[in-house]
Amino acid sequence: MWKEQIIDLGDIDAGKPINVKFEYLSEGNYSSSSTSCGCTVANWNDKDKVLETVFTPKEVAKHLKDVGQNYYNSVKYINVAMIEGASVGKYELQIKAVVHG
Repeated sequence: MWKEQIIDLGDIDAGKPINVKFEYLSEGNYSSSSTSCGCTVANWNDKDKVLETVFTPKEVAKHLKDVGQNYYNSVKYINVAMIEGASVGKYELQIKAVVHG
């Protein structure tokens, strides 16, 4: 079980890295994780039982800027496997934001 599985950052600026921490509350051991894109990096902190991520939002796409839109909605996924007793718990964590740039 995670303290939060979805973290909403609200309005953020493009290109600026943001640290996001997901706290694991259950008994278990980290097995693996993968992110939905290269703009999100995840590292497990075994001492604190925290998945520490860095999300660096990309700039607003040219096709959006061309029509006068200076933001986009972003959802990044981190898939995590935890060894919990005799089974493996699989979790999907999310980072949400409205990226301005």
